[in-house]
Amino acid sequence: MAGREDRRAGADRDFPPMDRRAALLAGAVAVLAFAASAAYALDAPRTLDERIVAWVAEHRVTGLTNLAELLAVLGSWIVVTPLAVLAVAVLLGVGRRRAALFVGFCVAVEAVLNPMLKSMFGLARPDPDLAVTQVSGLGFPSGHAMAAAAFSLALALLAWPTRWRRPALAAAVAWTLLMGWSRVYLGVHWPSDVVGGWAAGVAVALGVCAVVGLGARAEPAEATVRVVLFDWGNTLMVDDGQTGPMAAWPRVAAVPGAAEALAALHGRNRLCVATNADDSGADEVMAALGRVGLARFVDRVFSSHDIGARKPDPAFYAAVLDALRADAAARGEPDLRADQVLMVGDNYENDVTAAASAGLRAVWFNPRGQPVPGDPPHEARNRVAEIRTLTDLPAAV
Repeated sequence: MAGREDRRAGADRDFPPMDRRAALLAGAVAVLAFAASAAYALDAPRTLDERIVAWVAEHRVTGLTNLAELLAVLGSWIVVTPLAVLAVAVLLGVGRRRAALFVGFCVAVEAVLNPMLKSMFGLARPDPDLAVTQVSGLGFPSGHAMAAAAFSLALALLAWPTRWRRPALAAAVAWTLLMGWSRVYLGVHWPSDVVGGWAAGVAVALGVCAVVGLGARAEPAEATVRVVLFDWGNTLMVDDGQTGPMAAWPRVAAVPGAAEALAALHGRNRLCVATNADDSGADEVMAALGRVGLARFVDRVFSSHDIGARKPDPAFYAAVLDALRADAAARGEPDLRADQVLMVGDNYENDVTAAASAGLRAVWFNPRGQPVPGDPPHEARNRVAEIRTLTDLPAAV
């Protein structure tokens, strides 16, 4: 299992959410691009603009004209506004209030800023004789291009910390370019209007990102458990005192409720084993789990045999956290915090207090109802729950 995760590393590693400083820097570049396009548009005549629009007008074909007209409708406020409202509603529905605020502000700021910029520059559109459809109003910057850039970049920034960042960014770029092309193709905007709209839209999205603080390091709910670690012996599988690697034992058995608990958590959380299995490495542990039908639920095994440290040694949990964070980075996920990892085990010292001292949360599997051994250390007091049966674990998580 570890090998498969390692193969997914590489290009997908090290993509944190965009923070305020990066957003401000990139936004400043977009503002400079807008200023350059505005300077060109104001320095009449627009020789290159005129040549491009005239050439396009002479080479239109029916299929492309129909596509451009469709894009004009899809990029209008009549369509963009409901889509933006839907995106905000969905984000609010899943508890991402900051992301919803970000998208809402991006669309609102673009809608207010575009007519203000048009009025400020007061630049006309191309000659109506060159246009497919007649559109009133001023030209610079293009509203369709600006809205497409702001809205699609906002969605791409939300997807940036995830494995969807590449398709989201590709879709944003494609949509923005198509929208800009359609405005020039229809003859309702000069190319510099479109470039100005693109730059202004990008500046809006990045500027709002900087103000809102989209950098999603502050977004994940503190209560979210992303990884559940299980002790092995007498937590998932019965350790009845046989010697040697458990995978080779004549008889093996799962702890009652283990299959049900893993099945309920599988898909919701990443499930791993963290064990003091001095006789068994990760492969041997997986082989033993496979004998009782549990291996299919387990993503990875961390064994003292492989790590070179045993619980409750802090080095054991440090090595596990480092590996889990590398896995999260390889999958394009946000940074994994220690308090998003839950340790489940039957040994209070090894699996509970040591895990809590390392910053993890813990669940004490205590089927016999034994009393807490001594006064828990301060680190463990607010990080520990207790269950008597493994079937109670999904509710505790």
